[in-house]
Amino acid sequence: MTSRHFGTSRISNSWKMKRRLILILLAIVIFASGQSRSEARSKPAPGKHRKHRVSGALHGGRQPIGGSTVTLWAVGTTGYGSARTSINSTTSDAAGNWNMTITCPTGSTQVYLTATGGDAGEGVSNAAIALMYVLGPCGSLPSFVNIGEVSTVASVWAMAQFMDSTGFNIGAPSTNATGLKNAAATVNNLADLVSGRAATFLSSGHNSPQVLNTLADILARCVNSANATSLQCTELMCDATPGLTFNGVS
Repeated sequence: MTSRHFGTSRISNSWKMKRRLILILLAIVIFASGQSRSEARSKPAPGKHRKHRVSGALHGGRQPIGGSTVTLWAVGTTGYGSARTSINSTTSDAAGNWNMTITCPTGSTQVYLTATGGDAGEGVSNAAIALMYVLGPCGSLPSFVNIGEVSTVASVWAMAQFMDSTGFNIGAPSTNATGLKNAAATVNNLADLVSGRAATFLSSGHNSPQVLNTLADILARCVNSANATSLQCTELMCDATPGLTFNGVS
């Protein structure tokens, strides 16, 4: 993939984007139903940000993640990587399903979902799990969202320049709100909200989902393990750290 310029983008080449991606994936540990893509989206009338429901599924690879905290956040507006604001939160069930009722601050507020912790099939809660999906304007949310490793890689790749060093806060100053908006829109060119897989855009012409899917597969091994100290997570953290080589143990 090549880098994109969003508004007054601060990243000018693909190497900087890829390096930033690796650092963010390391810092956040793992930042690791069939409805039509053309489904109707709820759009509150201007000035009337009524309550509406959003539901979805949460998976680690092909395994559902139960007991994960799923939160919808509004992006920060005071600078790059500025503090986010929680809109609502819920917990996924044993089948990885979740739903919440939300009230948008404004229809144009840029929002994203995170899913932290939970059991991906090991019988214990894995604190290393941290997945995300950048959704775009709150007033145009879909009714169903599939969160997983593909959505996480797509979101981090597109939003890297707007994240802080932890990978959890996404924000931009008012002077580059358009840049953040354009970057968020790019996520939908990379991942499909409903299926949770690579978007069809990446399978047409000269585009390829290979890099996206490879990174997602790498994250899935850690997500589907027992905890942050598992061999799978240890290997991921080692390989994501420049200068380190995994020796099979640490």
